[in-house]
Amino acid sequence: MLPPVELRDRVTLVVPDAFQPGDVPPLTTVTSPFGQATLSWRVDGNRITRELTVRVVSTLFPPDDYEEIRAFLDDVRNAERTSIVLARRDTN
Repeated sequence: MLPPVELRDRVTLVVPDAFQPGDVPPLTTVTSPFGQATLSWRVDGNRITRELTVRVVSTLFPPDDYEEIRAFLDDVRNAERTSIVLARRDTN
């Protein structure tokens, strides 16, 4: 068995002054026997930060596990596709 692999990704968006971010999604965790993924969002002023951590227990799996591994990675991808709505600020 190969050692675990951990991938981390952080994206920070700067929202233009004419807009304000709406509610951010709650912390999302996807867990399976093959690994775990955590997706979090944070708003700080006009910045929105999304952090994703994916930990896979190994990069070598038996062919019989393919469908379960694929389901885990599909769940991670679906969590990653979460949207945030920006609302135009009231200028009055």
